[in-house]
Amino acid sequence: MDVVARRVNVLNNHLGTRFPESVPTSSLEKYRAKGQKINQLLLRQVFMGEFNPRMESMRSFIEKSPLFDHYSIMLLTQQEKYAKVLELIVESMKHEYSTYQKDLKDPAYKMTISENLTEFDISLGTRSGVHLGLYTDTIQNLGTKKHEDFINRAYSIKDFGSFALTEMGHGSNVAGIETTAVYDHTTREFIINTPTKTAAKWWIGAVGKTANMSIVWAQMYVAGENKGVHAFVVEIRDYNTHEVKQGVIAGECGQKIELEGVDNGFLIFKNYRVPYDSLLDHFSQINSEGKFKTTIKNKEKRLGIMLGGLIRGRIVVVLSSEIALRNAVTIALRFAAVRTQFAYGDSAENSILDYPLHRHRLIPILAKVFAIRAGLMHLYKMFRVIYPTVRENPESAELNELHSILSAYKCIATSYSFTGIQECRESCGGMGFSAYAGLGRLRNTVDVLLTWEGDNNVLLQQTGKTILKLIQKSFKGIQIESPTLKFLTINLENIKWPLKTSELFTYDNICKVFEDRICFLAKKAIEKLQKNTEKYNSPIEIWNNSLVNYVNTLSYAYGEYILYREFNLIFENLKKSCSATAEIIGKLHLLYALDCFERSQRIYIEFGCTYKETIIVKDLHTQLCNELGDYSINIVDSIASLDKCLGSVLGCKDGNIYERLVNAVESEKDVYTKTSWLELIKTSRTLIELPSKSS
Repeated sequence: MDVVARRVNVLNNHLGTRFPESVPTSSLEKYRAKGQKINQLLLRQVFMGEFNPRMESMRSFIEKSPLFDHYSIMLLTQQEKYAKVLELIVESMKHEYSTYQKDLKDPAYKMTISENLTEFDISLGTRSGVHLGLYTDTIQNLGTKKHEDFINRAYSIKDFGSFALTEMGHGSNVAGIETTAVYDHTTREFIINTPTKTAAKWWIGAVGKTANMSIVWAQMYVAGENKGVHAFVVEIRDYNTHEVKQGVIAGECGQKIELEGVDNGFLIFKNYRVPYDSLLDHFSQINSEGKFKTTIKNKEKRLGIMLGGLIRGRIVVVLSSEIALRNAVTIALRFAAVRTQFAYGDSAENSILDYPLHRHRLIPILAKVFAIRAGLMHLYKMFRVIYPTVRENPESAELNELHSILSAYKCIATSYSFTGIQECRESCGGMGFSAYAGLGRLRNTVDVLLTWEGDNNVLLQQTGKTILKLIQKSFKGIQIESPTLKFLTINLENIKWPLKTSELFTYDNICKVFEDRICFLAKKAIEKLQKNTEKYNSPIEIWNNSLVNYVNTLSYAYGEYILYREFNLIFENLKKSCSATAEIIGKLHLLYALDCFERSQRIYIEFGCTYKETIIVKDLHTQLCNELGDYSINIVDSIASLDKCLGSVLGCKDGNIYERLVNAVESEKDVYTKTSWLELIKTSRTLIELPSKSS
């Protein structure tokens, strides 16, 4: 059913609706009146950052376009969804496009396009991100002058690209992929093959139906010797006919939990020949004599650097997590303000947002949204500085620091988002289970982010390794230069809990708690590694048996510490212009820290806290949730996506949840029709004969 047909159905059913009239509710406006201290325009500008004007322009485009309609997309077939997503991407990029020159001038520019598309649907952000991010970025980072035409064709969507790294048998262990690219010097070509079933490229976005090009990662063989994993830009479908090229097999991976707008597919190669110039040869070349040359001799190190240039994709995962969680908590809070249940005495029923328990469930999620957003702004700043140097200085300390922080952020943001959206879904009760609520769609699309662009538990190891290597260097007298880890030491006799009264919960004291805990966990991780050297011979076994409760816990604590610090910048920026708004967001900032402590209660044991000291944290946490509940609607109004992007009958700004729900249900063509399988009902009545009582 298209948009027009659906609207006709809505109109017809609304004129002849079988539901009684709605009882008007003013509870959403009641909450807006409570939170008038919030300067919404200022808060939105600070929260969204410098890209806010560009994003508002894109939102205006989406608002006016009839193509963007969640409810009509719900009714499309699988193939129609693929087509619709591509149509929306192309229309959006006609309005807000990028070029190679724009990207060189401002590396963060492309990500704002993904941000706007993701506000409507992660499928849009994913499909555009694979093309403009993974495919195009790889050519930019690993290619040379001769590959620029591929870049320009990508930006103009002459080609639609994909990124074929993951295989059926290999995900995190990229060095172990099985696809081969054997160099034939007589023709100066590479012969690409899929030697085993598990070597098939798998889950490759856009390969199912859309892409005509792909970045194919393979073990490169020169003169019979494996030179390690390299990337090749490869045509997989004919540009004119879109037929799969001879020597290539491409298909779809089948049903998924969600992301139905992304045509994930598989690739199999059978003696597929590609020219030498398919090799993205910035770091490695084969000369005219057939000799392999490289600027980075170690294969594993070279692969890490080659993959390291793809950081933009991981930043987009953080971005997607923030948007999905923001949309979910907007829906849940607006619903909670409108939904009434129970009453005190003979008074009218209360909004469920009036209840402390409901505030305790949702307000910490709102704090996490701000924390992730602050982290995203931090990544944008770092990326802008570092990206121009990636090709020429791929081993810089600054790039290593970005990798370390980004790995932790990605893990934390996706975890916050998935668990937070589930809590939002549950907080809406049975209403949240409806597809029209939009919460199931948000939760299921975020699910893949937990493992996409790196499994979270594996990524945390990267952060942990960076921290522990810095400590090892400090043992040799090398000063720690990392701006976020200058405090790092394991020479601490004991750590003391400074938050003994509510007045002592200052920014500096809370930072000290985070820092001391990181030092404590680092010391324990090193002690565990040292003990394991006596138990295991293999360095890999020593490392793997030190991860649980030590290295990964350290990495997570470090990530939350940086998020807390960056969140403070939002507070400080607000304080310059509106002290009233800053005061409220300052409380949200404090709540974020307390929530970190409450979710990892090991911290109280590590610091030797008394029971009374833990109760102070718990009581202050509850107090802040209650105080911030009154301002929560105005806060989400300030940062919310368009109603059109939320795609939720429960989360619209006007609060007409019941009328919108009825309209959505009655717009379905079969809502009141007699079933087509009536005969089965009748037949079923005759199939089971229960024994009589006498028998």
